[in-house]
Amino acid sequence: MLLAAVGIFGVVARAVAHRSHELAIRAALGAESGSLRRLVLGRTLLAGGIGIGAGLIFAMIGSHYINTYLFGIRSTDPFTYSIVGSAVLFLCLMAGYLPTRRLLLLHPAKVLKED
Repeated sequence: MLLAAVGIFGVVARAVAHRSHELAIRAALGAESGSLRRLVLGRTLLAGGIGIGAGLIFAMIGSHYINTYLFGIRSTDPFTYSIVGSAVLFLCLMAGYLPTRRLLLLHPAKVLKED
């Protein structure tokens, strides 16, 4: 889970860094920080949701192969899938929030001047 958290954070931080000029221009033109934050978090959660959906499909397909290695739990336990899915969504939320918050604390002119 730690590896997934680091990977998600790295990908989202890189995406926010690539969009920093766009977000700075939007902020300079009067967009509120809340709407910018919702924009980034919405896209992050959409990507996370797609990833969780694909992961669930592959987990259900692969669950037949690991069933003999599990003791005391079924390979298709809905509680486990919901806990893991919720944890990944929370990681996506934090991975999108932290870089966006750091970027929005800077003045838009400073962000645009850096390039």
